[in-house]
Amino acid sequence: MSDSDAALQQFLHIASHDLGEPIRQVISFTEILQEEEAQHLSDDGRLYLQRANAAGLRLQNMLKGMLQLSRIVSQGQAFIPCDMNTVLANVISILNSDVDQCASSIHQAGEMPEVEGDEAQLGVLLYQVLRNSLIYTRPGIPATVKIHSRCDESANRAYITVSDNGRGFEPQQAEMMFNVFGRLDPQEAPDGDGIGLTLCKRICERHGGLISATPNEDTGTTIHIELPLRQTA
Repeated sequence: MSDSDAALQQFLHIASHDLGEPIRQVISFTEILQEEEAQHLSDDGRLYLQRANAAGLRLQNMLKGMLQLSRIVSQGQAFIPCDMNTVLANVISILNSDVDQCASSIHQAGEMPEVEGDEAQLGVLLYQVLRNSLIYTRPGIPATVKIHSRCDESANRAYITVSDNGRGFEPQQAEMMFNVFGRLDPQEAPDGDGIGLTLCKRICERHGGLISATPNEDTGTTIHIELPLRQTA
């Protein structure tokens, strides 16, 4: 781990300790007020209280995301052969309630490759990409997510694409999507915390891979993931 990564991790550890408790108190007190005092407030007062609680929860999630980001390298596991079919199946099982709730669907075309990597982080990678496809949908249109993969043994690369029929984005926004807190429209998807694709980028980088995004011709987004099949020195 580089000196800069170590310094960042130390800063985030201190920040999480110093900021975590006040944030929890804000969330706790706003929830108590919503339960016990909301009837004494005007409609505007209840709205402001609701927004304060949502802002506290969003800040808490952002802080957790930053800590997770700093630990990609420092707390990563050793690279081992990983069956991406198993990794994907586990991720889909976690997302099943979200899929069922919004009548969405996830389709896997063909077998996923076996790659050498950190199995837990590869799970986070697929989870974040698929969850984004389920969050950033068009109004009234359930998400349809399609997963394709192929291998190039001669190049020692695995290529995975995740395509959806969601809101899509403008081509000039492609780089910003992977920046920390780089949400394209914070008001449209309150469940997003702006850290997911940054985690994906850091995980791919740790594995010697790449991740990028392109808008589909009709609508939606395709995420392109490139990973080594085998790690080299």
